[in-house]
Amino acid sequence: NEIAHKYTPEKYHVIDHNCNNFTDEACEFLVGKGIPKKVVDQAKDLLNTPMGQQFKPFLMQMQGTIQNPPPGMFK
Repeated sequence: NEIAHKYTPEKYHVIDHNCNNFTDEACEFLVGKGIPKKVVDQAKDLLNTPMGQQFKPFLMQMQGTIQNPPPGMFK
């Protein structure tokens, strides 16, 4: 509950603040050690590749759907 406010649909970002960030913070809380940085940074690392740049429009469209969901998507 202490970190729930950080991980809402409105604050989710497919590149900068995603499930890997949540998992890192949850592991830090549970076992005192986060997940490897290379896992936390996967999305950013992907965008630094030519193929990642091809995926970027799709990822940004997905981000838009998360930020402005159709009615009932998160209920």
